Amino acid sequence: ALYDNFVDVLRFVPKGGGGETVLFLTGCHPVRSHPEGGHYTMSANYPGQTREILENEPAVSHSMFLQGCAGDINPKSNSYRETGEQLAQDVTAVLGGTLSPVEGGIFCYLDTIHVAVTPWSQEELQAPLQKAEETPEDFLARRSGRWARLMLGYYEQQGTPPTDMPVYVQTLNIGDWKLIGLSREATTEFSIAIKNLWPDQKVSVAAYTNDVPSYLATDPHIKKKDYEGYESFFWYGQPNHFPLGTFDLVVSRIKENNR
Repeated sequence: ALYDNFVDVLRFVPKGGGGETVLFLTGCHPVRSHPEGGHYTMSANYPGQTREILENEPAVSHSMFLQGCAGDINPKSNSYRETGEQLAQDVTAVLGGTLSPVEGGIFCYLDTIHVAVTPWSQEELQAPLQKAEETPEDFLARRSGRWARLMLGYYEQQGTPPTDMPVYVQTLNIGDWKLIGLSREATTEFSIAIKNLWPDQKVSVAAYTNDVPSYLATDPHIKKKDYEGYESFFWYGQPNHFPLGTFDLVVSRIKENNR
């Protein structure tokens, strides 16, 4: 599988002395439980485990985790504690190496990339409604029925469901470090492609930024009609899934804006 295995680490050293702050970013879902607890135990998952380990170091007073493009990447271990310990080891290894300074001006931008979608017609929406009525024991059918009623409500109240599913791109430049934040639950290939736009810079890509109304999937997910590329859009109440070519549109627009 294609995945971005980079771990980005920034170390903030106060001029007046005192404990340091460590910021770390990786693209992996914090979705694993721990054998000692139930599957639905509420916790900070592996990022919380990593932060606890880092903040036990004498030099570190605070740590912050940024979620990378993790829409289709899960931990290998079934224990979030084990994953958190492994990530803490990676972050600590980076901190113990030679770090290059981040210096220079601070600039930030917020751009909107408009992605046009075609809502289902009122006639097409009748099929999921009918299936929900005929198979009430099927929770997926009930979900699709609720979604169809939501879309029909748009037709009644607004004339049509939304035809634009925007993607927001937030860019923060600090010297030669570029942090790009994508809205929606972006899949891993976005991170790799965006980093490749600026091969001579330090580039970090975060997802889940400002707005998370759906996944942001690539063409293979959309073609396969898997959860990330198709099924999830009904849960999210979106007018449709993203069309083929959305990945190329987003990456090319980021390249053109060159923030």
